[in-house]
Formats: sequence, C-alpha cells, structure tokens
Amino acid sequence: MNYKLSDEELASFESTLPYLASIVTGGENVDKALVEIAKKFNLREEERTIEILRRYIEVLQRAHSNPDTREDEYVADLMKLGIHQAPAELSVALVRKRLFVRETASERDIHKLELALPLLAETVAAGSDIDKSLAEIRQRLDLEEKHNEAINNCLKILLELHINPDVQEKDYLAKLTNLGITDTLAKRAVALVRGKTLPAAATLEDEIQFEISRRNYVRAVLLAEKMSTTPQNEIWRLKELALRQYATDYRNLPGFKKLVQDWEVPRAEVERILRGILEEQDNYARVLLQFDIDTMRHITLKEWIENALNSKW
Repeated sequence: MNYKLSDEELASFESTLPYLASIVTGGENVDKALVEIAKKFNLREEERTIEILRRYIEVLQRAHSNPDTREDEYVADLMKLGIHQAPAELSVALVRKRLFVRETASERDIHKLELALPLLAETVAAGSDIDKSLAEIRQRLDLEEKHNEAINNCLKILLELHINPDVQEKDYLAKLTNLGITDTLAKRAVALVRGKTLPAAATLEDEIQFEISRRNYVRAVLLAEKMSTTPQNEIWRLKELALRQYATDYRNLPGFKKLVQDWEVPRAEVERILRGILEEQDNYARVLLQFDIDTMRHITLKEWIENALNSKW
C-alpha cells in the first residue's frame, strides 16, 4: 500500500492531529473515531487513509501511555511518517497535557479547553445544533461544570466571528488568547470558522499566500524559493517570521537551530532577532511559562532566549 502523501494531502492529514490527540486522551473507540475523522476531513481512499491515521495514533498512544519518556522521540516518529515538526510537537504535547501553563487557570483546565476548541469551531462552521453538539463535546472530553463558563465564552467568540465575516480576525484571536488558549490553536480555530481552504487550481504564488495566512512560514519559504521571481528580501522576511515563530510560539531550540543552519543565517542576525523578540514582548509574555522540548521543563521566554543565545551554533 502506498503511504506517500502529496503536499495537499499532508496538509489535510496534519489538520487531523488535534482530533487524534483528543481520541487518545479521551479513551475513545479508535476504529469508529478514525472512520468519522476520515469523513469529516473528506480524505480519499478510505482503507489507505485509515491505515495512515492509525499509524499516527499509535505514536500518540505510546506518548500518552509512557509519560516519563522524552517527547522528542515521539515527535521524531511522527516526522518519520511525513508530519512537519510543528504539528508533530503540538499533537504530542496535547496527549502529554503539557502544552501551556497560565496563571489564570490550571494546566489541566487549559488543556481541556484547547481540546474542545477545534470541536467548537467545527460546530460553528457547520451550523450544527449548538446544544446537542455541546452535550456531545462535554461527554467526549469529560468536561466538568467548572469548565462551562470558559467553553461558553469560546463558543460566543467563535459565533460572533462566524456571523461577522468582514471583521478583522485579530480581535477575536486576542479574545481567545485572553482565555488562556495558545496563539497557534486560536489561529487554527479561527481558520476553521472562516472556512479557509486552498483553491483547487491554485498557483505557486497562491500556495505561498495560503501558507502565510495559516502561519506555516517554513513551508512558505520552501515554496518561495521554488519561485524564481520571488525577491530575496521577501524570502528573508519569511525566514525571519519562521525563526520568530519557532522562538515565541514553539520554543523549539533544536528546530530553531536547524533552520539557522539550513538557511545559513549569520550569528549576528540570530542575536538581532532574539533580542528584538525580547524587547517587543510585554512583561506578561516574558514571564509566561511554556514547555520547552530541549530542557524538558517549563521555562519563561526570557530563559529560552538566554539559552538560545548561550548555545553553541
């Protein structure tokens, strides 16, 4: 059976990962859930699709049932299956329940909210029965009464976004992140509600703009380098966006270093980018704890940048 995926197929399969993580943490019937996900994402060739999804979920199940092992080995296993590093890290972090720590809520409560978010976004985008869908989501994720306010607030934000297609997304992203949702997951939820998809007859330039719109900057760089007419200063701008993303969103030092090495970024430019990030962040962002895959502990953005600056390159 051929498991090789086109770029378009891979993007669709990667979007299933948060759902697969929720299946693992929720202890659901895997066979039934995989069939539902395949239909939900309009994935073709069902037998092949189910087998590919099963391979992903087997990795996530191992990550979930072996909490004392390093996360990076499971990230590597997903990447061997073709998944990009960022979604691989996100899905492993989701099943490990170590995605983010906020002062406003417990880590477990934030994790519950983040698992519910794509399901809420899908409910809104599909125009499904809200009460029925909420009941199913609460049962599926084993939500408690204390989660009701946060879930309802998320739903309200997504509904407002859906019925006001002309408003700027950034205001709604800010509302979601204020609830404790990570920036990456908030953007994905907004994209789901807005129904952002790549046109069937997309040009290479269309693909670049699509990847930029969903903040997949590494892939945008790869595509931009393929297009001979892309100005060098635009390619560099995309590279800097990718490096900033790996520092601020992902806090992924190994991945950050690999991009620096692959793109032959001068040390002076690395230091300029990292020091600039620290100057731009407000006090809250600088002291916010986030799980760091390199040190395997929760550290602040300031600590992460100091570690990066003191690393060997």
